[in-house]
Formats: sequence, structure tokens, C-alpha cells
Amino acid sequence: MLLEPSTILIVIVILYCLTWCLALYKAEIAHKSHPPLGDIVNIDGKIAHVMIMGTGEDLVLIHGSSGNIRDFTLSIAPSLAKDFRVIMIDRPGLGYSKSFNKSGETLKEQAIFLYQVARTFGATKPIVLGHSLGGAVALAWAVYLPNNISGLLPLSAVSNRWPGGTSAFYKINKNFILNKFSVPIISAFAPKRKIESDVKEVFNPQEVPSNFLKEFGVELTLRPKTIMANAKHRNQLKDQIIHQSEFYSNISVPTIIMHGTEDELVPISVHAIPLAKQIPNSKFIKLPGIGHMPHHFRQNDIVYALKQIKRQASNTRK
Repeated sequence: MLLEPSTILIVIVILYCLTWCLALYKAEIAHKSHPPLGDIVNIDGKIAHVMIMGTGEDLVLIHGSSGNIRDFTLSIAPSLAKDFRVIMIDRPGLGYSKSFNKSGETLKEQAIFLYQVARTFGATKPIVLGHSLGGAVALAWAVYLPNNISGLLPLSAVSNRWPGGTSAFYKINKNFILNKFSVPIISAFAPKRKIESDVKEVFNPQEVPSNFLKEFGVELTLRPKTIMANAKHRNQLKDQIIHQSEFYSNISVPTIIMHGTEDELVPISVHAIPLAKQIPNSKFIKLPGIGHMPHHFRQNDIVYALKQIKRQASNTRK
């Protein structure tokens, strides 16, 4: 017996509503299992999640795509806090910072937002380290806010034009109509095996740290609003990078570029090698055998590089 079209429509609507309810329920569970680590602050009407560790020279850490500040608290932040005042801020739409641009925050907007937050806590001219997409934001900070940065460390940073376009996954999740269906389905039903596989790919060829999946809060990245915010950032990234890269030659602060030779997500040949030629007087450190997550495996090298930047910045101010 065939169902009436009206009955089929009712069933579809019910399933759709149930899917959204499950997605929102999982988001609430994520909030309880992985609450904010720092303070939630309001900066000119924009909501930011910020955590500060240590004392000393101001250092802002900018996390990558789909991430949050837990990526640093689980890796390099405690080591850096011995020598720096480490300021970690969730990028807009991710972690516990809220999005403020319906079209997705540009690299420039993100850099200005992070600077405004850092300035509120007294950091008017910090050293800035950005990882992956956060590296693109750090470069935007150096390009668009040259008087409000004292040193730069792009780490596994997206910095230059890459071949190909944006994946269908991000295009669908950005689309105003399609994402009303795709996002709740992903949020509600993303299989654990797929999540573990994706995380493994990010860390490859290194092993995923034993406590990462539990402590990082992958569930936070699967919240509907986070999925959409990340998709918007990723969809507009390439055009912004192409434009931004034209101004790298103007960067004059002490800069050390660090990149793993085995990084398959952000290949060293496409990004770091050209970047080292674009920024005058920059230093380029290759990390042999390391993939996309050096801050989990080469902490001593990164700490040493930042101390070098601090010394250079101090000499420049004299």
C-alpha cells in the first residue's frame, strides 16, 4: 500500500525535526563535557573565549580549522607559559567565541577581533603564533595590523595559493539552503569511526596522542553552528590568501616559519617554502618527518624559536 504524499511529507518533517533535536542535544552534552577553560568576555558586542597562562612577554596563540584553544592546552601552552604570558583565544564561531559575520569572518576580521581581545588584556604588541588556518590569520595580523605585533611564527600555516578548489563538503555546509539538511545530519549522526579516521589524518604520520580525542572536545567541532562557521571560513579562504599573499613582502617583524616536511594537509612545498621567500629576513625551519601537528611533537623546537623571536623583537625596540 502506497503512502499518500501528505503522509510522506509529514514523516519527512518529523524526521527532520528529530534530527535537529538530536544535533542540539549532542551540542548541549558537548558543553557539559567540555566547558570553557577560560573567561567569556564581551568586546564591543562580540563574544570571545580567552584563556591566559604564565607571565612574561605577551604571546597570542591562534588555533586552526575546526579547532579551539584545547589544542594548545593539550600540547605546547604549559611549556610556553614558563617564559611567556600565553593568550589563547577561540576564533569566531569556534570553541566558545561567537560568530559576528553572517557571511563568515574574513582573515582580516579575525585578526582584528583577536587583537581587540588581546588588547583588552593588556597585550598591545604581542608575538603571534598561528597554526594551520590560524597561521593564515596570524599572517593577516602582520599584514593588516603591522604596528600591533612584535614577532610572528607561522606554524604549518596556510599561506599561499594551492591547486584545486574547495571541497564539496564545505560548499554544501556553507550553502544557506543545503546546510539546513546537511549540518544537522552530520552533527547528529557523524560516526565515531569516521571522526577517529579524520583525526588520524590530521596527525599523520605521527600517532594521535592517547588523551587527545577525549580531552580536545571533538564534540564541540560537531555542533551545528561550529560546522557552519568553519565552512564559511574555509570557502572564502583561498581568495583571501591569494590577495593577502601580495603583501607578505611588507612584513618587517622578526619572523620564523616552521613546517613539517611530511605535512600532507598543508604541503610545505606549496605554502612554507614560498612564504620564506616572500617575507624579508625571515628564518625558515623545516621539521623533518613531522606532519601537520608539530606543536604536539616538537615543542622544544617551537619554544626555542619563540625565544629567538622575543630576543630579536627586544633588540628591535632598543
